[in-house]
Amino acid sequence: MTTQSGDIVLYSRNQLVVFFGSNSWSYTKLGHISGLSADELTVLLDKKQTVI
Repeated sequence: MTTQSGDIVLYSRNQLVVFFGSNSWSYTKLGHISGLSADELTVLLDKKQTVI
């Protein structure tokens, strides 16, 4: 499958991944976060960002 920004997939049987962009690999798609751009997902999920 080819992922898109916001896709939530299962990788290697035991790791959850949220994509900020696209990628092609053998994933199991679990869901999708809609309504947020790749930049908004980055801000939301980046541990280095400070939210005020």
